[in-house]
This record gives sequence, structure tokens and C-alpha cells, in this order.
Amino acid sequence: MAGFVVDEDSGRRTGVQMVADRTGQCQLKADVESAGQFEILRTEGTTLFRPSAATLTAMRGAAVAERYRGRWFKIPAGSEYSSMADLCDLAGLTAFGDPNGSWQALAGEPGTVAGLASMGVQLSSTEEGAFTAHLAAEGAMVPLRVEDGWGESAGKKMTLDFTDYDVPVVLPAVPAGSVVDGDLPAKGAA
Repeated sequence: MAGFVVDEDSGRRTGVQMVADRTGQCQLKADVESAGQFEILRTEGTTLFRPSAATLTAMRGAAVAERYRGRWFKIPAGSEYSSMADLCDLAGLTAFGDPNGSWQALAGEPGTVAGLASMGVQLSSTEEGAFTAHLAAEGAMVPLRVEDGWGESAGKKMTLDFTDYDVPVVLPAVPAGSVVDGDLPAKGAA
């Protein structure tokens, strides 16, 4: 998956790239406008979070950024950062299923995404808003793109493109010495 999401509160745009499988293995890279980058790895129930120096400085201050530069944090369940790995759960993405049964779907328009024939589906929920899912019109009916809104308003706050189905997810090795076993230190801590 690759694309962008715009935060409703700050208006800040975040570029995202992610590889994931249905078992929850995932690598997510994000580039937050004017705030730096971060990376998340999730495998076998463990979530690792590595912010760039700029991101860590903004979050926790220069002393923390200097001390923990390039390190991975093993995020415990319930941490304020544990929810960032929720994107790794493909079943929770609207285009991959409706786990809560709260979405209404209407057939949309045919089109193309990255040169592939697609069929648009308009999705709406009172809790989540309106989205358009572009599903492959030939072969397996997999999502090719998900974007916010419908018609001309689509894609203003989010567009995510899905590719490389059935390609195994191979996560990079993380050296044990680069992992901090616990949440990010408090702001200003050294």
C-alpha cells in the first residue's frame, strides 16, 4: 500500500508506504509533513517503532533524540503509540472487509487504477464517513485504491493504492542491540 492521509485536526499530510499480510506481519514507513519520518515493524505480536531524529526531537526533545538516535522502541500494549500499528490489521481496513457490519455500499462507476480496469464502490458509515473503494474488475476482486469521499470530492484527504498481492512479506532484521525494551522516554529525559 502506498499513498497519503491528511490529519483532520492539523491538516498535516502524511505519506505512507506499507507491506502487510493477513497474519499481522507489517512494515509501515511514514513521512509526516514538516515533522519527519517514522517506521513501524509488527511481527508475532511485537510492535517496534523507530522515529527519525526530527520526529523524536518534536515528540520528546533534543536530549532524547540525541540519546536514542536510530533506535527502535518496543511499544507495549496500551501505549499512546500502539494504535499506530492498527493499519497493519488488513481486516480493519474498509476495503478488505466490514468487521462491524456498519458500512453501507453502493455500486459506483467503472474506471482504471494504474492501468487496471476497476469498479468503484461507494462506502458510507455514520461513524467513519464516506469512502470510495476501487476494486479490480478482472481476476480476483481485490482493492486497487481506497480514497475518502465520492465523485469529485474523492481523494482530498486520503488516497491509498494497493499492489503486489500474493507477494510474501519479508521484514528487515533488527539488531537486538538497537531495540529499547519499552515505551518512549518522557519529554526532556536524557
